[in-house]
Amino acid sequence: MTDMSIIYCNVYAHIEPDEETEALETGWAIDEWTQEEPRCWFQGRQVRLDLNDLKYNKKTRKILRRAEGVVRKVKRYSETNIEEIQEVYEKYMNRRGFTDDLGEGGPINQVELDQDNKLVFHYYHEGKLRAYTIVRTYDNSDSITSLQFCWDYHKPRMSLGKYSVIKEAEWAKKRGMEYVYMMPGYERTCVYKRDFFGFEFWDGVKWSKDKAIYEYMCKKDSEIQTFQDMNNLMWDYEKNYFKNEK
Repeated sequence: MTDMSIIYCNVYAHIEPDEETEALETGWAIDEWTQEEPRCWFQGRQVRLDLNDLKYNKKTRKILRRAEGVVRKVKRYSETNIEEIQEVYEKYMNRRGFTDDLGEGGPINQVELDQDNKLVFHYYHEGKLRAYTIVRTYDNSDSITSLQFCWDYHKPRMSLGKYSVIKEAEWAKKRGMEYVYMMPGYERTCVYKRDFFGFEFWDGVKWSKDKAIYEYMCKKDSEIQTFQDMNNLMWDYEKNYFKNEK
């Protein structure tokens, strides 16, 4: 009470079926890590891509050329070879030096949860699965959310991560969708999301296209070591960013 003011609480919402679009458009996303029913939603610094900005410019065409020969197949859970995507997941985690935070079973958990609302985008090259993206669909919203991408880095110059974003955006736009949601953007590891066409992030008040402030926020996230750091950052945003939103 004397040194700093920090309030922490987990705020979740139960979204009615007809509120899914409104929830997505105001920074909410489904909690993919719990088994509770009804499904809980949380609000955060969500990132999305405006599909109206998908253009085949020099940069986009270069990414597509690098991945020449890649075959994309979209499958539902019942059609997915779990052992096949598990192998890609393990290679990705080892290559990046990540700790498995999905628990025993890895990506299987995220596919099995709400099976009727999960698609898996498979990317094959030379007859072998090289990458995949787990995607959530919705019963009452014409949108998709990209949950997890992994690839095996068999040919790093192919940039399958960037390629997959383009192909998933194409798939969604062809079906009349306006946005692809990409889950929250926090810490340095999520700075890359600003580089895609149609980038927007939920700043707590509105969807912003300000790439510089998004990068600043992500980098500041990774500098936090203490509660005092969090307190200082809270007042930094309050005085230098959110005051302009009022």
